[in-house]
Amino acid sequence: MTDGMMGAYSTFVYSYAVEKPLSLGHKVAGYLPSLFWGFITLGQLVSIPISSKVNPATMVFINVVGVVVTSLVLLAFPYNVIFLFVGTAILGLFLSSTFPSLLAYTEDILQYKGCATTVLVTGAGVGEMSLQMLVGWDAPWTLISSYPGQTTWNGKLGVLPEVKLGEGDRRRHPAS
Repeated sequence: MTDGMMGAYSTFVYSYAVEKPLSLGHKVAGYLPSLFWGFITLGQLVSIPISSKVNPATMVFINVVGVVVTSLVLLAFPYNVIFLFVGTAILGLFLSSTFPSLLAYTEDILQYKGCATTVLVTGAGVGEMSLQMLVGWDAPWTLISSYPGQTTWNGKLGVLPEVKLGEGDRRRHPAS
């Protein structure tokens, strides 16, 4: 799931930023995925020396708490551009070493070798692929308008956008 979160967040944070109510410019919104991946790289770089001094269970705990708290802050302030940029950076920092720490922790507990590692890494790839697909899928519960003319969510709880499943990329034409 953490690999899926990285892929999904980096893919859709730009779309979130350019849509209403934030309506950031394309150039400014384009900095968000770069900021996210830059902090993932920084987090991986910093976590290498830290992992030699801290056990994997502690690293997993710190990373998961950091991801949850950052996600809650992003949800609490969905229309604040400053929180979006700062939250994106901090989320990238905490997500960066979650999967490697979790893999090391699992290895310590289960004492597995070889083939099991391949299965876990393959599972991470499948999770990354499927979470992005679920987030970006044209379905009523995503609340994302992916083609012009699609009715958007009105902001009221319990009222979902009008989306006809199976129409894919076809454009809707207003009734004459």
